[in-house]
Amino acid sequence: MDSDRREYMDLGVVQYVSFPQVIAGTGPVIETIKRVLADEFFSAIEITWMEDPLIKEQVANLLRDSGMRVVYAGGPPYAMQQIHLSALDKGERRDSLEKAKRLVDDAYLLGAELHLITGGPDTAPEDRERAKGYLVECLVALSEYADSQVSDRPVVLSLEPTDRDVHRNGLIGPTVEAVEIVREVRRQGGAVWLTLDQSHLAQLGEVVEDSLAVAQGYHVHMHVANCLLNDPESPIYGDEHPRFGVEGGELGVEDVTALFESLWGFGFFEKPVPYGERPIVSVEVKPHGDEDQEIVLANTKRVVENAWARARLGT
Repeated sequence: MDSDRREYMDLGVVQYVSFPQVIAGTGPVIETIKRVLADEFFSAIEITWMEDPLIKEQVANLLRDSGMRVVYAGGPPYAMQQIHLSALDKGERRDSLEKAKRLVDDAYLLGAELHLITGGPDTAPEDRERAKGYLVECLVALSEYADSQVSDRPVVLSLEPTDRDVHRNGLIGPTVEAVEIVREVRRQGGAVWLTLDQSHLAQLGEVVEDSLAVAQGYHVHMHVANCLLNDPESPIYGDEHPRFGVEGGELGVEDVTALFESLWGFGFFEKPVPYGERPIVSVEVKPHGDEDQEIVLANTKRVVENAWARARLGT
């Protein structure tokens, strides 16, 4: 079943979530990236920003030598640097766009095929349409910038919707609205795709199969993740990506199986993607409290293997 999986997707791990001590762009970046690159279970890695230019150069060399496919996630720097491409203030949008362009530069430096971006924080309901319009303008400009930097192959931009009223409180948001944004970017000459996250869909109260149906033609990348929603006082409430099997968690192996079955049903594993031969599906799971990072990651691998086998036996 493992070899069968590799025929249809490259399984990745969100390194800065499995090893959250590096999420701020500092810490044992090289050491934790090496731990993922040396793990033959994975054939892709999702990384994020790094403050030190020398570290970035060293990581670029490691990634080049590893043969791993690379996704560059903008989520942490977008949040920590307050990159708000949908900001109502013109000056804030201008500054955000310049910062976003520097992250595109990093994605090229690090050999990424995909660069994940977010739509900024939610606004008052009466301002949402205006904010969406500004987001579209910035995404078109960012897409044009990414295209202008092409050497041998482009970095593909992918918008990742978050929850709107649970934890991240993002402008985008419901899948149907994310599709509207991407469609309008395309209409205006840009090129942006969609990353869907299993945890975010649960937080949005969406049914995975319905979301996948809406996103057909735009959805090119998937995050497999859990969440906890029944206790707002819990330290793992919301978008904290707890391990599968955690007490009170929303999603387990049955849900990952159902996700894979739905992806099969919509042709996700067989349709071409704009960034390589096969789509990338990444696990996004964070250790909490005294949980061991390696054991949580090993548990996640077992969940994926089990779910993939179940889904394939059902086809």
